[in-house]
Amino acid sequence: MKDEEELVGKVPNVGRYLANLWINYRLRKEDFERLWQDQNGKCGSCEVQLGYPLEDKEQGVRLDIDHDHAAGEKKSDIVRVRGLLCHRCNWYIGQLEGRVLRGMVKYLEKWGNL
Repeated sequence: MKDEEELVGKVPNVGRYLANLWINYRLRKEDFERLWQDQNGKCGSCEVQLGYPLEDKEQGVRLDIDHDHAAGEKKSDIVRVRGLLCHRCNWYIGQLEGRVLRGMVKYLEKWGNL
């Protein structure tokens, strides 16, 4: 039994993934597939190829659902999904949202680095 519990977290489970999409983001399978196709299966920021979680085998990097954290934190809140990101870009955006990110962009533009 313990071996099965450890395996659950390591083996992709399409049914569980779809349930989490609905519970956490109010996304149906069709909504997810539309996002996937709109972005050609790539990260919305750095454009690296993302792993497709609706198949038994994933190829590409870990995919995160990017959403506006300010739009809703409780399960009953409406969550505004912005798109699909690789885990790295999602982490950076989470750390740099808002005023800090705008300030960094402005600074880099000043020096012609963007």
